[in-house]
Amino acid sequence: MAYAITYNNNLLRIAANETEKNELTAINTPHTEINISDSDFALIKQNNATWVIDGSSMTISEQSEPGSMADAEALHVYLKDVRESINLLITNANASTQSKTLYTQFVNYNNYLNTFDTSTVTYPINTWEKYCQDNGITYLNLLQLP
Repeated sequence: MAYAITYNNNLLRIAANETEKNELTAINTPHTEINISDSDFALIKQNNATWVIDGSSMTISEQSEPGSMADAEALHVYLKDVRESINLLITNANASTQSKTLYTQFVNYNNYLNTFDTSTVTYPINTWEKYCQDNGITYLNLLQLP
């Protein structure tokens, strides 16, 4: 079972399991926790979903026209933005944040991104996250940031 963490009908975070949910909800109060299927979690994680939140319920659909990155430069710019968000987490992390399993996963993901060569990808791709999923690359979505 996966979870969407929401507030005022806005998606704040996603969690793959109970442990991640507990780590994420400790910092997002007040909030609503919505159970979502693992397949819906995967769609959101891959940046391939649209959703509507209504209080304690959430309707998730696969995007009919997923995003597209045409070349290495577009992916490079996107990954630069992702790395900046992760680096902000790493730079500002206190001992409590550093003890979370997601923190370690983001540090490892950031290390991978820092060495990834965007010229090795065959373009176009839908989303970076979908590319990772399809190619067995361990990745995270910024909605999983602790």
